[in-house]
Amino acid sequence: MICSKCKSVFTCKKEDIHNCHCNIFHFNKKTKNIIKANYNNCLCNNCLKKFVYFQKLELEEILINGEINLIEGLHYTIENTLWVFSEYYHYLKGKCCNNNCKNCIYS
Repeated sequence: MICSKCKSVFTCKKEDIHNCHCNIFHFNKKTKNIIKANYNNCLCNNCLKKFVYFQKLELEEILINGEINLIEGLHYTIENTLWVFSEYYHYLKGKCCNNNCKNCIYS
């Protein structure tokens, strides 16, 4: 199968639901909604892990700082004087802004 997000080839185990990668990871409501709204087919293990990582980062930032503060290298990089937002930053937004962003996680 081809991952809906990164287009890599992987073995989907949806017929063996107990060993399916989708069931190994625990997603919060926000992440479930992002995946459901933006990807038609299965995601590979690496993309699923990335979403779990984004969830964890968001929770840690809120617990430690009480809010999200933009940090260069985590939320954005600067390329040729332009701010380029990371996949994590786009995850935090929760939806696509339709600006054709370089690292957009939405399909």
